[in-house]
Amino acid sequence: MKARAHAPAAMLLVGLCGPVVAGPSPAAPCAASTPALDRMEESTVVIDGTGSETAELRVKVADDSSELAAGFQNICAEAIGDTAVLFRFPAPTRTPFHMRNVRAPLDIAFIDAEGQVVDVRRMEPYVDSVVFIRYPTYRSARPFSSTLETAAGKMEALGIRVGSRLTVR
Repeated sequence: MKARAHAPAAMLLVGLCGPVVAGPSPAAPCAASTPALDRMEESTVVIDGTGSETAELRVKVADDSSELAAGFQNICAEAIGDTAVLFRFPAPTRTPFHMRNVRAPLDIAFIDAEGQVVDVRRMEPYVDSVVFIRYPTYRSARPFSSTLETAAGKMEALGIRVGSRLTVR
């Protein structure tokens, strides 16, 4: 009986001393897609950088409330690397973004009504453990009408930065 009385304390000590886990719970399933991502229409974004370069990017377009709320949640990291999501809002906003249930770092570009990138940020998955919890939100200092999310590093590779112009076709 004495060993059983000490077992919960030992388990608690192991939990407190265990590694920090980044992102969602390891038990939470990830998928190559979700119903919300599957419903999003596909389009092409033409990127006119601040120099002479231009590029094109295939995107999924989130423009209804369920698609806007879902984004990259519960998508496996490998699938995030192959997908970009353009979020379109009905009116200019300054709504914050979060990384809950997102499994890989993302870049986000905040885009004004004229298609100009007004801010670019790197977003990191939540860190959630027994000893440390971090749930940041990400927002732009300026109002925006849409945002573009890609795997971290992809925006720089495409030349997307503050001042770039993005056109959807």
